[in-house]
Amino acid sequence: MLTTLSLLLWVLAPTPGLTNVEQDFGTVKYLTGRVTSGNRALKVGDSLQKGELIQTADKSIVKILLRSNLGAIQLGPNSEFLAEESTNSQTTIQLKRGALLSTLRKAAIAEKKKSYEVKTPKVSMGVRGTTFFVSQNAEGSTYQCICEGEVETSWPGGKDRKRSKHHDHFRSFSSKDGRPTKDIGRDHTDEEIQSLKEFL
Repeated sequence: MLTTLSLLLWVLAPTPGLTNVEQDFGTVKYLTGRVTSGNRALKVGDSLQKGELIQTADKSIVKILLRSNLGAIQLGPNSEFLAEESTNSQTTIQLKRGALLSTLRKAAIAEKKKSYEVKTPKVSMGVRGTTFFVSQNAEGSTYQCICEGEVETSWPGGKDRKRSKHHDHFRSFSSKDGRPTKDIGRDHTDEEIQSLKEFL
C-alpha cells in the first residue's frame, strides 16, 4: 500500500523544469478584435505559456509583454505565431504567417544574459536589444525591417549582422530558397513602436 501511494505521489508531482513560472511566455496587455490561443479567446491580463499558438483574426491585433519585462511584441491582423521557447536564457517565436513587431529592453537582455529569436520557415533572426519588424506572407516570402539596434539574420547559405538607427535596413527574402531578394517599403509605423515601448 505504501509503495502504491509513493508511486502515485511521484506521478502527480510537478516535473522539474516544467512549472508554470518557468513556462511563462508573457501577458496580454492590449487587444482589439478576436485573438485566440487554441479554443481560448484571449483577453487583456491573460497569461501565455510556452507552446501556445496565438492567432489573430481580420482587423485584430494583440500586444504582449514578454516574461521578465524582456520586451513587448505586437501581432498584426490575420497572423499566427508559436511561443516555441521561453526560459530564463532564451525566448523563441515561430512566426507562421502575418506580421510581428518586436521591441526589446537592451538592459534586460544584458542583465539576464537572455537571447531573443524570431524564426520563419526559411529565415532566423537573433536579437540583442532592438526594435524590428518581420512579416511572413501567404506565398512564403519573409520581409524584415531593422528599425533600431542590431539583428543577426541567417538564411540557407548565408547570414549577416546589420545595425540600424532608424529603419536603415529593410529587405525581403525569397519564398523559394530564403535568400535576400530586394528592398521594399516598411509596413509599420513609429507610432506603433512607441506604443509598444510604453509597456516597458
